[in-house]
Amino acid sequence: MTEAVPADNLELVKQAFARWNAGDREVDFGTIDPEVELHTPLASTRGAPYRGHEGLRQWLADIDDQFEVWELRAGKWMELDEGRVLALGEIHARGRGSGIELDQPLAWLFSIRAGKLVRYEVFYDPDEALRILGLA
Repeated sequence: MTEAVPADNLELVKQAFARWNAGDREVDFGTIDPEVELHTPLASTRGAPYRGHEGLRQWLADIDDQFEVWELRAGKWMELDEGRVLALGEIHARGRGSGIELDQPLAWLFSIRAGKLVRYEVFYDPDEALRILGLA
């Protein structure tokens, strides 16, 4: 396991995190595959992953509907193999309406092909993500 990630993939993901945390929800669809799949806890409540550019737009709307604050805090980045980046950290969130705040450990797995995100997976338990990926 190495913490060095190819600059293009690392920069793609880090820039997305930075834009998100700055409140910029405008998506650069030039960096998102038209057939992208998002596997997130919100998708689990829907019974299916979010798919495609329209699915990504819906995911963003769902987060905005449910949360007033949603801050990504990645503390560790790992290259798993060509095209896959794993980030470990947490989110800080505050429910819209409820005002309930939480800090939830997370792992994010990004699959990138030809400079475009093709798959995004979120794991509530970073240790479980490491086990599933054979890194524990």
